Amino acid sequence: MLHRIVPKRLDVITIQEPYLDHFHNTHANQHWYTVYPREHFLELGKMRSTILMNKSMAADVWTQIELSSSDITAVQIQTRRGSVLVVYMYNDNANMVSVHKVSQYIRNKEQERGVWGVNTHIIWLGDFKSHHPLWDEARNSHLFMWASLDRAQKTIEVVANYDLQMLLPKDIPTLCAMASQNYTHLDNCQGLSPGTPHHNPPPFIQAKLSLYYIIS
Repeated sequence: MLHRIVPKRLDVITIQEPYLDHFHNTHANQHWYTVYPREHFLELGKMRSTILMNKSMAADVWTQIELSSSDITAVQIQTRRGSVLVVYMYNDNANMVSVHKVSQYIRNKEQERGVWGVNTHIIWLGDFKSHHPLWDEARNSHLFMWASLDRAQKTIEVVANYDLQMLLPKDIPTLCAMASQNYTHLDNCQGLSPGTPHHNPPPFIQAKLSLYYIIS
């Protein structure tokens, strides 16, 4: 799929559960820098999240952020509208560790005086592994079991605590189950843009800057 992408149209690509060769590396072409979580080099074969950064972007406008997980890759990008934190996360079926790590990172940054500025924007996207009426189609009500709703509630609490907005519209399918061929909304995207009314998308989305692209 990567060869179909026009590099001039995108700045950042996020890849879920990428292919890894026998050296435990994924493959990109000459247009992209590959950003792995640090844990990828410590726990071979367990990485499920990676980001590709367009080489046309100046190297001094972005930096990798470590969240101590092989399932979370993050970069911070400096733009004319402020700093943009892009967090790409894979949430395991068995737990909510990735959600907790992202929440803890945002909380810590809020507590560090002078680090988390008023012009800091957030894009938090990935596979949240939960179903809820807030984002899934009503026809998938059979998936709204207590266990799933409880998992979703943990994400909703983080979104509410930090005043995030759901950028990916409700009812947009992001996964087709192989057995049933049913479309669901497991992948999601949350965002924060200081000073932007909730009924409007963040200004960097309005400006059509290509800051994320999901391959799943």
